[in-house]
Amino acid sequence: MVKRKTALALLASLVLAVVHPLPGLDHAGAVTRKTTKKVTIAVPVKNRQYGPNTSKSTPFGPTTGEYADSVQRVGADLDAFWSAQLPSTYRQSYNGLAGFFPYSSVTLPPSCGRIRIPSYNAVQGNAFYCRESDYIAFDNEDLFPAVYQEFGASALGVILAHEFGHAIQARTGTQLRGALNETQADCFSGAWLKRVTTGGSPTVSIPIEDLDTILQAVLTFRDNPGTGGTVPGAHGSGFDRIGGLQLGYDFGAARCASFTTNPPVLVAKNFEGLEQANQGNVPYSEALEISTRTTAQHFSSTFPELATGAVVTPTDAASVVAVRSACTGGITVFGDLLGLCGGDAVSPGAILYTADRMRRVYDRFGDAAVGYVHALGYATLLAMRQGRETPATSAAGETRAICLAATWYRWFGVGDRENLSSGDLDEGIYVTLGLQGVSTSFDRVRALRNGFERGQSAC
Repeated sequence: MVKRKTALALLASLVLAVVHPLPGLDHAGAVTRKTTKKVTIAVPVKNRQYGPNTSKSTPFGPTTGEYADSVQRVGADLDAFWSAQLPSTYRQSYNGLAGFFPYSSVTLPPSCGRIRIPSYNAVQGNAFYCRESDYIAFDNEDLFPAVYQEFGASALGVILAHEFGHAIQARTGTQLRGALNETQADCFSGAWLKRVTTGGSPTVSIPIEDLDTILQAVLTFRDNPGTGGTVPGAHGSGFDRIGGLQLGYDFGAARCASFTTNPPVLVAKNFEGLEQANQGNVPYSEALEISTRTTAQHFSSTFPELATGAVVTPTDAASVVAVRSACTGGITVFGDLLGLCGGDAVSPGAILYTADRMRRVYDRFGDAAVGYVHALGYATLLAMRQGRETPATSAAGETRAICLAATWYRWFGVGDRENLSSGDLDEGIYVTLGLQGVSTSFDRVRALRNGFERGQSAC
């Protein structure tokens, strides 16, 4: 975020590079250590039943690694899921794919239509769906071992479910523009994920607590901030990709199918002006000034209970903790990041934050993350003034505060105020995932999305 439409965003500490696909391949953003030149060739959309495999079972090639049995069961379950979902959602029958092909530096994927895979380097660190030959391939030497080590087998299942989403797009003649094509595949993977986290599958079960690490994995597959959502090959911001996953999880495959007529609004956009050079971050001192001023403006003007405002003060951790005994009804929230005294209709409240932790938030995530922490303080103060549950008392109070804090993002950039920049909402997601709270990360991120997309009525 910056002043007067020169918005600056985050240079994320967790972004990994993305290998661009060979022409004709749909792929997931990948954990990788290298990049290749991007070449884009239009692939015609075909609405046909793929052959020669007319069964409802997709063969799975030999897989090595601790996760081998798990991913093979995922493949079979995706067949079972879409055997039911394709007829009910699209009114057409389902045929299995040509196969799942694990590949390595020794064993390359099959040709994709008329395109021969020239070398392992060309596809290293990737998972992709080949529309022309109707198969899913994944790097079983670099990508899957790295993701498994970092995020576990459940994240591998979501990668396969995403690529399977591209196979469903091929079967239904769907090819959307830019990142919307990828977020629809994310949505399809979310619909399957709901099945396997709620006991809907007889053979695959993903613990509900794995949703938190799955969200972290999805964030690593986002585009770099500053990548517009409509450019060829775009996959979307972290906010876009998680939004697609959660839409499928919450509302099912039918909501994903409706992307053709009722698409979600994507927030990914190109850097403009000075943003490219600065990668979206104003200096820390300026981030503090903007955040302090704009959160005060938003919450005092939007919520009558906060018309008297608040005094926002940086301090040390001990002073934040002391708020609990220093003022009547004082609380600390989010692992003593914030300390709050309620105030009343004639006197301002007090929001204290641990200064060194706020600096770490900025260094790790970016300038908008600072504003989001300020907004969490105001949202909690509002709950105290309203006599409602706070993040210190319940999971419901926590998710409501997160939702209300996200209304600052929604308000930001109206008229002549500062603009949100590419990646700013992702910064809020990173903060939300890192909060020391009592609700699940999945619920917290859903609350953030609701507050930004729908406003305070959703909270």
